[in-house]
Amino acid sequence: SPPRRLAWLRKTIDYMDSQEFLFKKKVVSIDQIRGHTVPDDLLNHLKNNGWEVLVDTHSSRSLSMDRAFSVIDTELIFYNEDDVMATLPRYEDIKEAFETKIGDRNCGMISMTLGGTQYDAATGNLGDLAFMEDNTIMTNNEYRIFRRLEEFKSAWFFEFPGLFVKTKLFKDCHARAKGTGKQIEEGLTRAYFDASYEEKYYKSSVCKRDALTILLEDGAKV
Repeated sequence: SPPRRLAWLRKTIDYMDSQEFLFKKKVVSIDQIRGHTVPDDLLNHLKNNGWEVLVDTHSSRSLSMDRAFSVIDTELIFYNEDDVMATLPRYEDIKEAFETKIGDRNCGMISMTLGGTQYDAATGNLGDLAFMEDNTIMTNNEYRIFRRLEEFKSAWFFEFPGLFVKTKLFKDCHARAKGTGKQIEEGLTRAYFDASYEEKYYKSSVCKRDALTILLEDGAKV
């Protein structure tokens, strides 16, 4: 928790709080490393705004996630990181998307970034992003939520930050990925497919309504 990271964290959380999203519980995990400590004014600020603050000193994201998972019992988790200012979709739209079945599959996660599948801006290969309009689950004037296609998956299919995900799914993939030595999203992705979760769930992403037009004009803007 170097001072710069804590400044990012406060800015990120204040922006999230300003949107008044209907979270049942808000948990922030802070790992104190290299002798840095969390100042009392930040701790008090977070607690006064309804956050449960978990402070550790083990320099392990896996252990921090273990601890955070131990206090989370909601159906869904929104997982974010300290330097990503997420403009959250409306709760009603997230709820609708998670309740939308496609064939026998339920929505397992909704990512607020467009990664996780094959994509190469340099060659103009949009992968499954080229089909976002065909695979739209819901849309409004601001954004669309669309299904991702596993046949285009990359090693980071289970990707974040900015991820709404079923808690049970996240916890199980995390448990399966521990000790594999994989980078976190790679480990979660491997666990997801090794457990054949793609047979039960599909993944979605949320993006600007006109994201495909933007990508076709300039792929680097993904």
